[in-house]
Amino acid sequence: MATSRAHGRHETEREPGRQDEDARTELRGREPASVRGYWLRHSQGFRVDGVGGRIGFVEEIRADGQILAVRAGLLGRRLLLFPAEAAAVILPQARRIWLRSDASIIGSETDTSLGAGSRGTASA
Repeated sequence: MATSRAHGRHETEREPGRQDEDARTELRGREPASVRGYWLRHSQGFRVDGVGGRIGFVEEIRADGQILAVRAGLLGRRLLLFPAEAAAVILPQARRIWLRSDASIIGSETDTSLGAGSRGTASA
């Protein structure tokens, strides 16, 4: 590693806020299955995107990491189920997952707890 100084910094130091390709962990399916499986099992809260943009956020992981339950919809009232193998790219440091273009929903659930019966009403 170079230790010479350039512009008052060591060459090995990074500028604050600068993305470095080597510093970013990107999983694209070429890594060992154990590494990919680890990040899929620990992806709760990750943002999920598809070819059309944002789908939602991983709410839970089911079937020992085989199914991603993604909270979606304008008010987050729909839970979409995707097979884990639909994840094309995983960026653990950015907490993001991109799905393959041919990813298909294998199930869907609606959150009925937000229905009309649970809305609060003002009382006088």
